[in-house]
Amino acid sequence: MRSTWVAFGIAVGLAGCTTDAQQPSLPKVSELQQGINILDADAARGMVAAYREGDDVVYVETRIGALKPAIYREDPNEPANEVDMMIVDKNGIPFYMQRGGDQYVDSTWANKIELGKHAKLPANWDRNHDFALAQKLGLAIDKVAEPSMAMSTYHIHNVGMQLTPDKDPGLVAAMAKIKSTPLPTTGVDQAYWSGGGWWYPLGRLYSKCVALCAGHHSSVANWEQANGTNYFQTVEIYCNHGTCAQASGISWECDHYSQWNNNPYQTGELGSSTSANNGGCYTSYNWWGGNNTHLCNDDSAYELFEIKEGKWQTSHGDNYYFYWNNGNGEFSCSQGHGRWASPGCGE
Repeated sequence: MRSTWVAFGIAVGLAGCTTDAQQPSLPKVSELQQGINILDADAARGMVAAYREGDDVVYVETRIGALKPAIYREDPNEPANEVDMMIVDKNGIPFYMQRGGDQYVDSTWANKIELGKHAKLPANWDRNHDFALAQKLGLAIDKVAEPSMAMSTYHIHNVGMQLTPDKDPGLVAAMAKIKSTPLPTTGVDQAYWSGGGWWYPLGRLYSKCVALCAGHHSSVANWEQANGTNYFQTVEIYCNHGTCAQASGISWECDHYSQWNNNPYQTGELGSSTSANNGGCYTSYNWWGGNNTHLCNDDSAYELFEIKEGKWQTSHGDNYYFYWNNGNGEFSCSQGHGRWASPGCGE
């Protein structure tokens, strides 16, 4: 175990991105033992670990965030704090991300995710293999981690319990639908966009009962496919202060299909600048709602529109002025219309 924190940087080489000079590099594959490797562990801060299989590897980092609202701390099986997580492949390209609250604890993560999206993988790259390695990492983490690291290992273990996207019936069906959707031929300047990257984001909505089913918590998984590939290249989980999508204890509700977008904002990040990190609603979280505050379901509604339209300034407003009445309730980042019902499967 190292004495200095091995924070993630985007790797040079295949990724074609710049490495953060302020952070130490991740160890090379040859420096790792086969199977699980704990590189750093701090119960108050998070964990860095790797899983090696032959000459392939994936790395995971968690960051411990703010204490969850009291309603979400009633479940003794879940960590009391919000937790961020990023898993990268052997090139340092992120492919599995999780945001516990409205913004990442480390404000540079959104920029790294954005840079990673522009990194090109080889034509024969098998992203599903990376998801399979992440699954193995998740299943192995509890065997070697100290009990004090439970806030981190809980989320890493959840990755191990999930089906990889090529084995998940819902994602397989979604992929087939996305592949049958042609790129836009009108309404865009194809010559201008020819050098950009087309992505299709899929918003998967999850929900669960809270407060003896007096209300519902919701979370969103944003799966993205890059044009010309036969796999989902990335997923970003928005936990919205409580239970994270795809975790145990929360159920898939429905899919929100998007459209092909050119270089969409995956996290609400303003371009490649690290000075702005929008994520979910910009206002403060408040269990009871109220002016200039939001609930988890307001976050979900806003995130689904970010996914659908590929931008943070949506047709229903940005991360402060967002407002949407879909018949299932009024969802807003600031107007006090939040409802303890999930946004549902409408528009």
